[in-house]
Amino acid sequence: MTGKDAEASKSEDLVLSCHALSYTVEVGFRKKKEKKILQDVYGVYKPGLNAIMGPSGSGTLVYVVQDDVVTGSLTVRENLMFAANMRLKSEMGSEEKQRIVNDLLDELLLQKCANSKVGTELIKGVSGGERKRCNIGMELVVGPKILFLDEPTTGLDSSTSLSVMKILHRLAVHGNRTIIFSIHQPRYTIYKNFDNLHLLTCYGQTAFHGPTSKAVDYFSAQGLPCESFNNPADFFLDCVLKHNSVRFSNDPNTLSKTQDSQDVEKDRSLNVDEEFFNVAEKAKIDLAKSFSESEENKNLKEECGSLLSPGNPKSKSDQFGEWHASSWIEQFFYLSVRAFTNYARNPQVSFIELGTMAFLAVLCGIVFWDIEHDTAGFQNIYGALFFMTAQMMWTNLQSVETFIKDRNMFLHELANGYYRPSSFFFAKLATDLFPRRLFPTLIFVVIFYWMAGLAADVDKFFFALFACLTATMASCGLAFFIGIVVGQFAVASSLLTLCYITFMIFGGLMMNVKDLKVWIRWFSWVSITRQSLAPLIASQVKDIDFCGPRTFQLDGIMYEDTVTCEKGTDLLEQQGINYGAKDQWLGMMILFTYIAAVFALTYLKIITMKKQK
Repeated sequence: MTGKDAEASKSEDLVLSCHALSYTVEVGFRKKKEKKILQDVYGVYKPGLNAIMGPSGSGTLVYVVQDDVVTGSLTVRENLMFAANMRLKSEMGSEEKQRIVNDLLDELLLQKCANSKVGTELIKGVSGGERKRCNIGMELVVGPKILFLDEPTTGLDSSTSLSVMKILHRLAVHGNRTIIFSIHQPRYTIYKNFDNLHLLTCYGQTAFHGPTSKAVDYFSAQGLPCESFNNPADFFLDCVLKHNSVRFSNDPNTLSKTQDSQDVEKDRSLNVDEEFFNVAEKAKIDLAKSFSESEENKNLKEECGSLLSPGNPKSKSDQFGEWHASSWIEQFFYLSVRAFTNYARNPQVSFIELGTMAFLAVLCGIVFWDIEHDTAGFQNIYGALFFMTAQMMWTNLQSVETFIKDRNMFLHELANGYYRPSSFFFAKLATDLFPRRLFPTLIFVVIFYWMAGLAADVDKFFFALFACLTATMASCGLAFFIGIVVGQFAVASSLLTLCYITFMIFGGLMMNVKDLKVWIRWFSWVSITRQSLAPLIASQVKDIDFCGPRTFQLDGIMYEDTVTCEKGTDLLEQQGINYGAKDQWLGMMILFTYIAAVFALTYLKIITMKKQK
């Protein structure tokens, strides 16, 4: 991006301007190419409705996001109160914040649905227009003089779209706000509310910028008259689409043209009126070049220059730093309250998780019921503990979506200064890891441990519980990290599944770790299964002698011989498991190091995402 400057004054009329604005992105996977989204764009945006129009991909970049990012399980009022608590100063009392929210509900015509849930896939909520207005209201709690919106009518029917735009018009007039938004082919009843129009070509160049009332006359002067009963917004886009077949050079002043037959065919497939297309094709009018040479553009650049003038007291070009109105503790508190409220209003999710763990604990407890310490006892205990540690991983596979599900909301709120990355991260741990991951683990271990007849010793029970909780935290931490890095549930869950299977292979049950090749044996040290299972089995069997009659077969008949015993320590050594107290805690220390690493990497990724906003 080059030459970007924002001008703002603290007077009643707050003006935003951009100067020689260009923006380039890299496209492609293997062979990356640079694509210009905006090219040498100038603009002045004054109080009122400032519309940015152009074909899709023409660089209409603005900022209350197109997709609504509100919490569906909260009511309209609760969403606005969350924004107020986060974005208004801590010194402001609760009554004052409630007054601001009530005023917004009145201004946005949301009082009737104030106590209705916004709605989710499972909860019936408010209408699309009310949801959109709630989304806008969350940005208005701080009383901004400049408001950006990305296609505020997306997903709404024509009547609801008109209602939303009328409210925006009232906000602009009564609040003396500069409202800048992108919009695609508005109906005339919406278009006539626009105060200023910035029209972009397919390649991000300015085709027109100025008062909406002068746009039709400007195009007529270029030899493109708009018929009396034609919607000007549709007409302007038709004009711009005609120039999609013109490939401009990188220099917007030369605007050299080369006809691209593929682009021409693409334009014809856009259902643009064929007669219009043929007339415009013959006219050979370059809208970007025409505007760059026009008196309107000359006046625009002079106005931009005056705003940048050092002698202009209203001129201001700042790099705004990070600032938060609420304290870290407040952010952590309100984020936690929102999360717990969301869980409380979606109890089926939590109940299913707990019910599944309890059911599996009982089912597996029946299978491994009261394991005896006979000659097969060691293998049975080993299998029971292997299943228990594996269960800690697989039942937490869904935790991969923890940072994926709310990714868009997080990026939006973080970019708008709702909270710090650290408060979000620790609130997520407090509301997701502990109640939704560790508590079900506790339920499973309590049920399964005693049903399976494992060591009836308090110390050994709590060590087993501690090992399982540690394995759960390590598994969830890895899931959090993969989820936030990948960002797509299907891909992230596949990668996490691959990791879990690898951990199980090197867990020691399927193949003795001692028999692994030296060059691959190191995998066992990073296996969550191995590092939690080895201390567990050592704790359970090191003090047990597994005794039973030796059996053999002769002439098809099974015979029992004398009773033989094998020490648990001998069996552990055969499996390559060290059973000393230090060795048991070494596995726990490895898991804690693992936990610290994956959570630290997850937090670093969150900070990186903040920089990408």
